[in-house]
Amino acid sequence: MPKRNSGSVRRRHKVQAVREAWRSVVADWQRDVASWGEELGPAPGTIGCLCPPDVLAEFGVGDPGAKDPALV
Repeated sequence: MPKRNSGSVRRRHKVQAVREAWRSVVADWQRDVASWGEELGPAPGTIGCLCPPDVLAEFGVGDPGAKDPALV
């Protein structure tokens, strides 16, 4: 009997699509900060930003909620 797809492939594609969407939104925000909509949560560089920290890092935006390794 063939194995059923566990959904991991679909999940991986969904995660990739979400990350690409965040990249697009952050790129737009860098061109025009007014483009950041309230539905996206706090803007990049502010506490509580919902964008994945590694996506912010790709665009040179720091995560104020991250711990400074120098202080740990």
